[in-house]
Amino acid sequence: MIVGDRYAWAVDHLATSARLRAGTVVDVGPAGFVVSDPTVRRSHERNRLVWTGPAGGPGASAADLHRHAARLLGAAGVGHREIHVLGPVEPPVVAEFAALRYAHDEQSLLAAGSPYDLRRANELHPAAGWTTELLAEPAVAEFAAQLWRTEYAVGIAEDEIDELVAGRLRALRSGTMTSVGVRGPDGDVVAAADLLGRNGVAELDAVAVDRHWRGRGLGDALLTAALQRAQDAGYRDVLLLALADDWPAAWYLRRGFVRLGPVHAFTAVAG
Repeated sequence: MIVGDRYAWAVDHLATSARLRAGTVVDVGPAGFVVSDPTVRRSHERNRLVWTGPAGGPGASAADLHRHAARLLGAAGVGHREIHVLGPVEPPVVAEFAALRYAHDEQSLLAAGSPYDLRRANELHPAAGWTTELLAEPAVAEFAAQLWRTEYAVGIAEDEIDELVAGRLRALRSGTMTSVGVRGPDGDVVAAADLLGRNGVAELDAVAVDRHWRGRGLGDALLTAALQRAQDAGYRDVLLLALADDWPAAWYLRRGFVRLGPVHAFTAVAG
């Protein structure tokens, strides 16, 4: 399902965010651009092709988009090929990408609008009782690094982790960042989320709970705190991306978000 004009402006907001966060932007074709950043070459978000029109057809086939990504990301010294289509992609086009050895993930672009339902999460976990707080970047960066070490890419080199965590700061180019989190009894951050606001709209990103602390309502505590911050700051909408066929999308939908439409990610190794 696609929710008309709201989906269109949300896609436009995401595309503008990608441009603002980029080190370099090169426009390609009728509806695309490639962003790259030599300081964080391993980051797929900072090094990708973004396509804002329909995929498929003249000038926008899977082969066309692959060619643009291979040429420009290759020139930037990036070892992956990442293509994000901010819109619907028909099954034949997905098959064309598969033939080019691209993996495919469909994400759902979700939104919550002001006034936010701050009771929903509390009703789902009424006895959680977690205290959230604003977090300074060093604490969030340390938590993010730990997630990379223990969950996202076990065995990854420390210099790679440093590069990926440093990429967080590129997001500041596209708005005002507020990080909320929860600390465990020893004072370490065990859950955190980022809220990045610009022009009355906020993106909710990097929502994460340490694996040893899951199932205790921390996610609901984070979401409630983030929506409260969004309301206090006057943001009229909060946007986020979640895998369409995995539990996070359903989790957010149960908590008052609505599905605006799809975003498709295609990923391949260079070569």
